[in-house]
Amino acid sequence: MAQKKRSERSKVSPSGSPKSDGKSGKRAGETAVAPVALTTASLASMPLGTATGSEASLLIVGGTAFDAGALVLAGTAAVRAGAAQLEIATARPIVALVTAMLPQARGLGLDSRRSGTISAASSRRVAERARRVRVLLVGPGMRDGREAERFLGRVVARLDPKNAPTLVLDGDVLGILARFPDLLRRLDGRAILVARRSQLVTLTKSFAGARDKGGAEQDALALARAAAKEWKALVVSADSDGGGFVVAPDGRAATAAGTLAAPSRLPGAAAGLIAAFAARGGEPFAAASWGLLVRSRAMARVTETVGHQGFLGTELLAEVPRELEALAEG
Repeated sequence: MAQKKRSERSKVSPSGSPKSDGKSGKRAGETAVAPVALTTASLASMPLGTATGSEASLLIVGGTAFDAGALVLAGTAAVRAGAAQLEIATARPIVALVTAMLPQARGLGLDSRRSGTISAASSRRVAERARRVRVLLVGPGMRDGREAERFLGRVVARLDPKNAPTLVLDGDVLGILARFPDLLRRLDGRAILVARRSQLVTLTKSFAGARDKGGAEQDALALARAAAKEWKALVVSADSDGGGFVVAPDGRAATAAGTLAAPSRLPGAAAGLIAAFAARGGEPFAAASWGLLVRSRAMARVTETVGHQGFLGTELLAEVPRELEALAEG
């Protein structure tokens, strides 16, 4: 019965989610594609790929010398989602702690500033490692700022455009994009931006309808469509209630239903799932769609067993393998 309820919830957009009437994100002279509700059936047309072992490689960069929480959640999510070869790069003072919590991962200690932020001088080491992986996730637990801007800019500049990994950006580092407008251009669309709903306006630099006269946020799906087109990147909104949506630069969109009555913030978890599915061989839209629906269903399952409040991020992520099995069985 519980599984049936979860399945039903996955088919219905939550209150306040982007409307699926095909009008959201529409500009003059354009016709927006109606979002697809993510279900077991819709995922059947989005295979994850068959990469295994060293082929399913993922490098996660994040944290500060004083904060490992979001980074650990991202790494845990990646392991639960089947990332076969995981490396985590973070500030040297916490790398031993992170790898102790994630023994499946290889650690890479990076120099950090007095503030705890990863030093821009570490960008060369990260770029060298990134050349050997399928997916590079940057951002969980990192702080926005000039040092992060220099770090990320140098990493991307050192990637070979013809052989770069898929780049996933998450968390506060998304704020860098507004100050660094050409950052993603050389990646030719191989980027996924995992944003909070509140970050969508920041990502839409030139969208005329991004804010009304009072500065209120307009339709979230319209903002995401504008951002995806502007950055030539996939834009994912991972909402705190377990729902969210994914939008491609060509206008395709898919939504996952929210499940929580009381929202809970789980930084890094959605990005870790999406990055792992991309490492397994899923193309970006498929990887993001799988990540959102698996997250939504896992949150539904944990709230049924633990409750709507007080559960841990690790408890949520422990449900991911079971949800993957359920989805595979159809």
